[in-house]
Amino acid sequence: MNIDLAAAIDFMAAHARVLDRRRFEMLNEHRDPSAALAALDGYRNGNGGYGWGLEPDLRSPESQPGAAAHAFEVFEEIAPATASQATALCDWLDSVTLPDGGLPFALPLGVAAGSGPWWTAPDASRSSLQITAVTAAGAHRVAAHDSAVAAHPWLRQATEVLPDRD
Repeated sequence: MNIDLAAAIDFMAAHARVLDRRRFEMLNEHRDPSAALAALDGYRNGNGGYGWGLEPDLRSPESQPGAAAHAFEVFEEIAPATASQATALCDWLDSVTLPDGGLPFALPLGVAAGSGPWWTAPDASRSSLQITAVTAAGAHRVAAHDSAVAAHPWLRQATEVLPDRD
């Protein structure tokens, strides 16, 4: 398959978020990951989690498990570099993990406007296999090159709660 790189660049210029442009530059032009990490930090909250529309259908500013999964995508792409934000994200995920070891699908929203309806009325007291699995999978991909994420207790706990696949 041939990829029209010029068309992709034009599309990114017209439609992409700064984060996506920086990720594209990093992967396509082999640039230093610092610009992509700086763009990702625009979605970061003081608690180490991510919100602010990092998950495009979840526009509320609060840190959310769904946004964490997207942050791990960036941390995976910067390999072999690592970022302290990945470990801080694991710390935040640990703080919102439910007693059974899983993550809620979403946490309550302060601002529901612009968010998909599936995000706006979460039951934050119930674990979601989907969000726990996708977030842990992203963290495992980061853990392949980041020993701090690999050793984090949250990742072990989230992995243990997932069903075995044979």
